[in-house]
Amino acid sequence: MPVLPTPATTIRLVADGDTLHAVIDDPAAAPDTRYAIYLNRNGERIATRGYAPEREARFVGPHAHGSYTATAFCHDVAADSRRKALSAPVALARPPLPPQRRSSDIPPAVTVESIDHLHAALRPDRIQRLDVPFGRLTYNLLTGKQRPGRLYVLLRGAEPDRHTVQLPRFSRFSWRERFPGTVLCIADPTLYLDDELKLGWYFGAPDHDVVEHLARILEVVCARLGLPVSDVVLYGSSGGGFAALQIAARLGRGATAVGVNPQTDVLKYTVPRSVEAFLRVCTGGLTKERAWRRFGPRISALQAWQVDPAGEARCLIVQNIVDREHYNGHFRPFADLFALPDNGRSPDGRMASIVYDHPSGHAAEPDELVPRIIETALALTWQPGAAARPADPAPPAPVPAPVSAPVPVAAPPAGGRRRIAVAPLAGKPPLRGGPIRLAQLYLPTTATRPGSRPGTIAYRPRADVPPVEVELPLDWSLDPFKDRNWNAQLHMWRLGDWELHEGERLKDPARLAFFVRIMLDWHRYHVVDGHASIYAWQDMMVGIRAMKLAFILSQWQHGRLALAPDELAVLHDLVETHLGFLLDPAEVRYSNHTLSDLHGALALARVVDAATRQRIETFVGEIFPKVLDGQFDAEGIHREHSIGYHRYGINYLQRLIDTGWFEAYGLREVVARAEATLNWFLLPDGRLAPIGDTDGAAPPAAPGTPVFQGRNQVFARSGYVVLRDDGGGRTDAASYLFFMGAYHSRFHKQADCLSLLWYHGEDILCDAGKYAYKTDDNARYAVSRRAHNTVEIDQPVGLQLPPAPYGSAVRGVQAFDGGHAIAAAVDFANLGVRHARWCLASPDGWLLVVDRLEGQARHDYVQWWHLAPAIQELTERDGGLEARLPSGRNLVMRCAHERSTRIERLRGAEKPRRQGWISQAYRKLEPNWAIGMRQTARSAWFATLFALDAPSSTLSADGHGATFTLAGGTRAPARYRVAFTPDGCRVERDAPPR
Repeated sequence: MPVLPTPATTIRLVADGDTLHAVIDDPAAAPDTRYAIYLNRNGERIATRGYAPEREARFVGPHAHGSYTATAFCHDVAADSRRKALSAPVALARPPLPPQRRSSDIPPAVTVESIDHLHAALRPDRIQRLDVPFGRLTYNLLTGKQRPGRLYVLLRGAEPDRHTVQLPRFSRFSWRERFPGTVLCIADPTLYLDDELKLGWYFGAPDHDVVEHLARILEVVCARLGLPVSDVVLYGSSGGGFAALQIAARLGRGATAVGVNPQTDVLKYTVPRSVEAFLRVCTGGLTKERAWRRFGPRISALQAWQVDPAGEARCLIVQNIVDREHYNGHFRPFADLFALPDNGRSPDGRMASIVYDHPSGHAAEPDELVPRIIETALALTWQPGAAARPADPAPPAPVPAPVSAPVPVAAPPAGGRRRIAVAPLAGKPPLRGGPIRLAQLYLPTTATRPGSRPGTIAYRPRADVPPVEVELPLDWSLDPFKDRNWNAQLHMWRLGDWELHEGERLKDPARLAFFVRIMLDWHRYHVVDGHASIYAWQDMMVGIRAMKLAFILSQWQHGRLALAPDELAVLHDLVETHLGFLLDPAEVRYSNHTLSDLHGALALARVVDAATRQRIETFVGEIFPKVLDGQFDAEGIHREHSIGYHRYGINYLQRLIDTGWFEAYGLREVVARAEATLNWFLLPDGRLAPIGDTDGAAPPAAPGTPVFQGRNQVFARSGYVVLRDDGGGRTDAASYLFFMGAYHSRFHKQADCLSLLWYHGEDILCDAGKYAYKTDDNARYAVSRRAHNTVEIDQPVGLQLPPAPYGSAVRGVQAFDGGHAIAAAVDFANLGVRHARWCLASPDGWLLVVDRLEGQARHDYVQWWHLAPAIQELTERDGGLEARLPSGRNLVMRCAHERSTRIERLRGAEKPRRQGWISQAYRKLEPNWAIGMRQTARSAWFATLFALDAPSSTLSADGHGATFTLAGGTRAPARYRVAFTPDGCRVERDAPPR
């Protein structure tokens, strides 16, 4: 029956010190009326008092600042009628954050150097608080003394109000005597990613799988305690219950999960703000649909328990039937999938449920139920080697394997992925003209070649990785290098590209038939056998596969390749499922990947029936202009913060032009503008400026003349500023400064806000470069603020960016006598810090940078500078630093700061953090000098002067202005006085007295 408000019922909310007191006035009350009360902050429920006869509730604080309301729910049991009322708001000011309370028997935290040192750090004879750095996050552990029995891993759910607690937070450690064994509490490291995140579900981030890392930590703990993994019992409620299910499924080997009122699907959690915060922080801002497709097994226990090694895991779900939202929305789907009855066991005995009735609703389990929970969990059975699967699956209908290739083929099972119904494929060309040519598709060169034995493939998608010999049938989850790009190319079917090229060149149908075997095997693994892969259905991968699928079908339609009926049935199924993805608006990311998807869709349009072709062309006609606008702006600048992708975008659009399929979109004009702009992003020696995800490169041995001509030139568009001078036609005298003030989206955006690079006859200040599409510490370093020439704030764990794109941060660019000045500013609203930067550069060989940071609280600020790796000598002199450049010139660095500043010099450092590394080739780092100036304060300013061959230079500043003198060597003395304004500066130059 629906819940309806009635004016007869009211509720008052009163603040009484740290307590909020809610009182219900219900004139219509019946003798059996029961009441529940929600406490809401800023419109979001943060606490619940379950149904009870009492008409009031006290919510003890302290409470964070905000607007509070109380909601009353009245249930007349006999009449089965319900009423609802909402209180007037109560505003609370921000209280001071209380000191973290620690029980007297819990020792202070000890930091373990790494996971490799955890085994030695664990002391089973005592209580310990251990912090374990693992990748980009720190894992907080609280261990009890070892006792006979199993290992009970206790996990935590939501933190209702992050503003009143300090992390880490543990659950149920006070219960440790109730568990027949050793207790280990683990806090959720995901919460460190964002101060507003209240529930992280132990997910981590796209490139940091907390569940995977905890599985490894638990393996180490088990080894230290002398326990098998089958003795692990993971225990949690709500979000902690979800984490228990996920970790047990990942561990397998008899591990047991106990979930009390757990979510089984993160995206179906009934608190929208928590889900929205999760998507923003943990998935990079994906929609629900895209997050589901990309991270299915990581956000759905239903999916996770269908993937091995979950077949060897055990679970007990404890569900309060009064908590209808979780009973119907989370428990029932899981129970139905695995034939799990209420208060019973699954057919295989490894799953059980306890369904109870208690007025506490979604709150923690009643104390009296705990012994039964533990007893039931310990009685579950498991079978080593069992496969993960739902109950009673319907087997796919078998189809004989094709005669032409020993690859098993089966008709697709019912259901599965979204698909577009396509008429049977015609055995003749549906359009006039010849077959699709490989030159019309996107097939980069590959180092893959035939393997050492017949039928094998030496798969090598990039020259920087060794070949891996594979053969069919293939395990498509193969991941020998833990390399996302390697895996992505595998699922683009690039292991067969050499067969396509040779098959077309030699007109050899046998080579094309071998590629068909690869397609059939991919279908066998993902559709027939039902294996999941995060790379199987991702944008770009699907589009590139669609191109090759269309090429093969076009060859068949033109009589250049024979296909057996069962092979054709599989290819038809691939057409339908690939079009189901490509024509799904929810899968459109409007990134450069979408170019490949639309390219693949139009390739398939060449081989399908007229009605499907019209549907594809209509969809592409609606989407492609938006994608194109998201790639290049009206001034011809690529929007994905990377010069490498600017050039990639030009090359890809030229390929689309060459197909003849995109004539209606004015691509030639777009390419012409983008090519003209690209010329500004070339260093004097012809290398791309290594901004964002751009491959770095070492300087050429003989640079020759500059690739551009002109003196004291300026480019300022879309957040990019370039100042360049050709040095009179000499590369060794040419200057180039690139300033990064652009943030248009998260695509390929590094934490390089207000960073810069500087070249003057040679590399001086460098950018870290792309490094690689990996998830290791090197890749995380390369995108961090400390790897760029900018200011780092508070040593962030993740990618430190403002909460939303700001477009261009550049406030102004102006000329002065001898050079140009740039003014820019960025607000880090998530940190309460505003960063303003002024940059003055001259082709005469000097650069002044002033940073002003204004915060609402104390922060640790570090201004980082990265010298080129070829610069080896760096010494302190006259309160500053001097470096000898490879050319033999002298670089002077003078500094002025608001307060006492610690200067750090690091080169090739690994600990305590990576610093002093540059990438000038894919997956390679080389050491360079990193110079950091550190201040700890609410607000701070830094002024740094770089000057060539001016050893007597001086600098003074006060944050609002600066005075510096360039002198020494053969340089004529000059003095500059600068006054800063929000949009620029005023510069005066004169000759100082000798």
